[in-house]
Amino acid sequence: MGTVSLILGESGTGKTASLRHLNPKTCLLIQSIQKPLPFPAKDWRPWAAKDPHSSIYVSDLWQPVKMALSRAYDYGKRIAVVDDFQYIMANEFMRRGEEKSYEKFTEIAHHTWDILHHTIHQ
Repeated sequence: MGTVSLILGESGTGKTASLRHLNPKTCLLIQSIQKPLPFPAKDWRPWAAKDPHSSIYVSDLWQPVKMALSRAYDYGKRIAVVDDFQYIMANEFMRRGEEKSYEKFTEIAHHTWDILHHTIHQ
């Protein structure tokens, strides 16, 4: 089991830019919204199954994010980064905006907890 770190900060303070110091061959970047990296990123390639050199997976759905975190080590990734994690929660909330019950908030919270808990206890 590795060390889990949570990095919080205001927008534009260099959280994503700090990825330039990581090796994309051993790092999986999970983006909840697809956006260009704020540094020259020719070695950071979109995820492709069976391509050990791919390093960016894009999804804002909790199940695929959890699965990517589970399988990262199998693909030689020793570090996994979820960028803009809050969008996973916010986008699910917006997709479910027409639902009329309070249960959706509990379910969104459980999905978020499931990702975090799974990451910590893997």
